[in-house]
Amino acid sequence: IAPVRQRTVKNLFRSHLFDGYRRLPSQVGYWMVPVVFGYSTYAWSKKYDAYLNSKEGHLAPAEEH
Repeated sequence: IAPVRQRTVKNLFRSHLFDGYRRLPSQVGYWMVPVVFGYSTYAWSKKYDAYLNSKEGHLAPAEEH
């Protein structure tokens, strides 16, 4: 084993426990926008799917003509 080898995952979990809680709030602007956008898209699509699969949703295209 080489004496200068790199240990990329040494103490990965321990360092994340102690340093990760400080890093997440400091970078909230970078990850909160995609999370909110993704969740809002998911919530809208679930609501729209429930509408399309309801009786009202099945009858809606017939009323447009």
